Amino acid sequence: EAGFIGWRIRVLHAAEISEGMLRKEAKYNLNAMSHDAAIGLVRGVLELGINLKHLFVDTVGDPERYQAKLQAIFPTVNVTVEKKADAKFPIVSAASICAKVPRDKILSTWRFADPLMGSDYNWGCGYPSDKDTQRWMRDNMEPVFGWPDVVRFSWGPALEVLQKDPKRHGACEVRWEDDEESEEKRQQRGQMEAFVGLAAKRRKLERHRILTECLLEPVESW
Repeated sequence: EAGFIGWRIRVLHAAEISEGMLRKEAKYNLNAMSHDAAIGLVRGVLELGINLKHLFVDTVGDPERYQAKLQAIFPTVNVTVEKKADAKFPIVSAASICAKVPRDKILSTWRFADPLMGSDYNWGCGYPSDKDTQRWMRDNMEPVFGWPDVVRFSWGPALEVLQKDPKRHGACEVRWEDDEESEEKRQQRGQMEAFVGLAAKRRKLERHRILTECLLEPVESW
């Protein structure tokens, strides 16, 4: 039908992105998530029986490698991947609108499930340079737990506050027991300190009071 356009989106929640990017093993970076989201959307279209002939994609990462990847997965589709594709191809411009409008709608209607999280929803556009975003991040940081899960903890400004320089930003430095030295390394350090005449002392982890007040304890099995 002339003038008909269909569209579909895949929402990546901030918590989902954080979990993938901050996991210790087999990190799942943002480029890979974006690729997989796009591949899933195309597969969904094909599964509907739509005769897809051309696919235009704004690149994430190297355009040639991304195009080769998509072409291998969808050999019957003519794939074009380019930088700034949204400025070159009207269909990609339309796709950009289809992505950004729901994103803004989700954020504008977001409400925390727990009223104790507050009612400050004036978080701006979410870019680091946005003054409202900077103000919201500053005013809504919990020193131990950071922010509500609307914030992507793998985001550069969040990492700066919680990991790189927490004290300067008023956040607590959090160290986990499994990040401490192994038994072998402790023994080696103790031997070296004894050799140079120093008493071997292991710095004791100081638990934040909120962990004690909430009766939170380390769990190894359940």
